[in-house]
Amino acid sequence: MSLFGVHRALRNDIAVSTLSRFASQTLAIFLNFVLARALGVTGFGEYAFISALILIGNAVSTFGTDMVLIREISAEKDYSDIPASLTLQLGISFVFIVCVYIFSPLESLRVYAFSLIPLSFFTVATIALRGSQQIRLFSFLHLTFSFLQCASACLIYLLDENINQLALFLTLSHTFSAVIGLVVCFYKIPGFIMFSKPSFGNIIRLAQTSFSLALIGSLRLLYERLPVTIFPFFANLFLTGLFSASARVLDAIKLGYVSALTPIYPEMARDKTFLSRQTGLGLLLFSAICLSLIIFFSAKYLIVFLFGSGFESGARALQIMVWALPFYVLVSYYSLGFLALELEKPVLISLAFSLLALLSALMVATRLYGLAGGAAAALFAEILQASLLFVQWRKYALSKLPK
Repeated sequence: MSLFGVHRALRNDIAVSTLSRFASQTLAIFLNFVLARALGVTGFGEYAFISALILIGNAVSTFGTDMVLIREISAEKDYSDIPASLTLQLGISFVFIVCVYIFSPLESLRVYAFSLIPLSFFTVATIALRGSQQIRLFSFLHLTFSFLQCASACLIYLLDENINQLALFLTLSHTFSAVIGLVVCFYKIPGFIMFSKPSFGNIIRLAQTSFSLALIGSLRLLYERLPVTIFPFFANLFLTGLFSASARVLDAIKLGYVSALTPIYPEMARDKTFLSRQTGLGLLLFSAICLSLIIFFSAKYLIVFLFGSGFESGARALQIMVWALPFYVLVSYYSLGFLALELEKPVLISLAFSLLALLSALMVATRLYGLAGGAAAALFAEILQASLLFVQWRKYALSKLPK
């Protein structure tokens, strides 16, 4: 054991994952820097809107199979359900694409919807790498993904193209990332299978097993992206652009915590003592509070530097939303802890209540207070979810953990 109870091997994995995510964050910052100037506030708002919908679509199509398979692979090195997961993801993706073509008037969204197909293959690759605890390869894959997205943005800027062309380039970048991910898995993971034909029974069994996790994953993405997707309806794409600029700064910071929690989840599933000691949580919370203070006082300068002076009025939203960061850490840690204990219900209950609270708060606060109201609604919902999870952790989880 070492600092905060994190043993050396896990600490090394966390360090590698965090450094890789830091590099990915740098690329994400550059991506936003370029797109904000290439598309303008309104165009950036449309990009934020369609990318949020595709993220939600990817979460729905994954159907919770990622967390189920990571548990299986981590514990037993069993890759036999990967073909069933891929088939399920492709089927749901096809339905999502058809719905987009029926209901969406945005050409950019119609083009970008096809990225769900390569994203299904990419997800399978990340499942295998995380489950087998190949954190270095997993980190490399995500770094490659971020680099290709940045290359797409640069092409848009240099060629002076519009958002429809951006959607096409991003779809191609997702395709290249998926190919690279699958090649890495085939060469580096013994026992990795993907192209064997799964039986219909296996697909149904996996869907039933992962159903509660599918609800959690889909609702979680909907919860995180709801403010961006709802702003065009209660306000306009201009305010959506301002809000999304602040949200993307916060998302970049959250990626650092995602990187730390990525190797922690398999450890939670393997060793329940890790959870009883709440290993690493104190360090994550301390860093989140420090970062919140830094971002609060530098919000205006960050927004202007990253997105340009046209986005300056969005800084107030960032100053409000950044205080959600410590609560996000609590939500993420306890949610993964519940999933590692196979207690999905508390996570689902907390998430459902928080989603309804967020939707209600957005409907009222956005109409009354505009951008600041939307930011306050997002902060309120995160505090509520963290509180609900903490209470349920003490009620349901502690009794299942070793003393």
